[in-house]
Amino acid sequence: MNDPRAIASLPAPIRLDLARRCIQTEIKRQYERSLAACLRSPASADALAATVETLRIALETLDFPKLRAAHAALAGGRSDTVELVRGDGNRLTLLINGDPFPLMLRP
Repeated sequence: MNDPRAIASLPAPIRLDLARRCIQTEIKRQYERSLAACLRSPASADALAATVETLRIALETLDFPKLRAAHAALAGGRSDTVELVRGDGNRLTLLINGDPFPLMLRP
């Protein structure tokens, strides 16, 4: 059975706005904004730490050219709902319109 404390400690999904930018640019933009907010306000650092960590893992591990080529929504310019989720063991999942999309990782 799942431990409710473990579920509560998982970071919330991160919504990616890809209407005007690709997945790589949006993740980098959110990472930089979240990191700057942590540095500006130590009080909010705890709340943003999980978001910063999820975005950092994505920037370091995802193969963005392959992702953009695999799904038009990830190239930007579309109104699809895209979310980045970090689960147990720092495993990332990408949801496009609520459906899991297979991640391509860097070699």
